[in-house]
Amino acid sequence: SRCCRCGYDKNPQLIMLYHHLQNEVTYDKRLGYVFPDGMFPDITKEQYLHIRSHQKDYPLWLCGYVGVCCAFNTSWWQGYAPIDKQLLNRASLVRQFTSTYSEGLRGVRFGVGSFEDIVYPDDLSDYVFYCDPPYAGSRGSYGSRTCGDFEFDYELFYSWCRGLVKRGAVVFVSEYSMPE
Repeated sequence: SRCCRCGYDKNPQLIMLYHHLQNEVTYDKRLGYVFPDGMFPDITKEQYLHIRSHQKDYPLWLCGYVGVCCAFNTSWWQGYAPIDKQLLNRASLVRQFTSTYSEGLRGVRFGVGSFEDIVYPDDLSDYVFYCDPPYAGSRGSYGSRTCGDFEFDYELFYSWCRGLVKRGAVVFVSEYSMPE
């Protein structure tokens, strides 16, 4: 059986950050993953504020990086994280990139889109889905300054997950709780 590893998000900046990592990070059998020097710059508060308010002037991947790794608690553009916190946030991104299923994110096909727009075959018996929706009740909305805020439809999402399971998929959802 063949397995397709795909990742989708409505946020184009986040997707472009992952594309950038795929394009720039190399893998050496002896050294493991090799990240180019300067790939993750330290961002000052002034730079953070400027990038946040002028996102159209910067590459999408950089906005994704700053929006997550340079933000307080890695919460999308939710306040500046000092350099020492940026280091921890970057370490988390590196772990996510390199240790997800031993293959890391190499070979994952990323796309910008919503879960409801993705087309799958009828038989999903060889598919595993990991879904990371916004936590219910955490902020009430989810989005970015580039694609606009939108309300997340939890009932539609839960129904979509149940439909995947009925078609044979294994579905994992990162959430505090959810209905059966």
